[in-house]
Amino acid sequence: MNSIRRMYRVAACCLTAMLLTAIVPIAQAQGDGPNFINLRLIEVHADKVSEFEELMKQRSAAEAEAGERFNHVFQRLRGVLNGYLIVSPGDGSDTVEVDLPDSWGPSMSQAIKNHTRVTAAVGPRTMTNGPVEPNGEYLYVRLRTVQPGKVAAYRDWQDNKLIPALREEGVGDVRSAKVVLGGNPATFVRFAFMDDWPGAGVGGGGPLAGVLAEESAMLATSQNLFYRVRDDLSFTASD
Repeated sequence: MNSIRRMYRVAACCLTAMLLTAIVPIAQAQGDGPNFINLRLIEVHADKVSEFEELMKQRSAAEAEAGERFNHVFQRLRGVLNGYLIVSPGDGSDTVEVDLPDSWGPSMSQAIKNHTRVTAAVGPRTMTNGPVEPNGEYLYVRLRTVQPGKVAAYRDWQDNKLIPALREEGVGDVRSAKVVLGGNPATFVRFAFMDDWPGAGVGGGGPLAGVLAEESAMLATSQNLFYRVRDDLSFTASD
């Protein structure tokens, strides 16, 4: 049977959207309004990793051919080692149709053990004119869910204290986003790209330590995730 034009919607093929989410860095530079990204947190069956990665290559190639803007894939390095984070444009009007074999969807469903999808609005970044594509070999993700009634205060702290302090520290590329669909809307995510294996992180002392100390009083939960950038599974369209 001939390949048909089909929209890639792993969410429809697989599981429910839950969890919180993510931000991620990896989105368009800020314009007149917010930019949105879809974040898929995927756990793959241990014996299906090779198959999953081959399917991801096919998807990225098909989306690049169809004119999609980007598809960025990251592989988890701590915790769930068969875990992946996939970041793609989140404005539904920009979703393109791609050519994939009829067998692609069922094969992907069989490879995936768990799947969470959220949409996040991208906020200020330390590199306002930075590249859309990942800028480093590793990705350090900080998930922060704030207490009820603290969303506005946290946003103000992040935009007007944390990010300026990070700039002062010379941090090269940190991006932020806030969950708007599919997860807890009180969840913020910061992504930092780096070339070396993530250590303790930024802010061991000095003025930044005081800024970071303000964060804990506003938080309900926090989680740190570490990923490796998978350039072989990703693409970014050239302008």
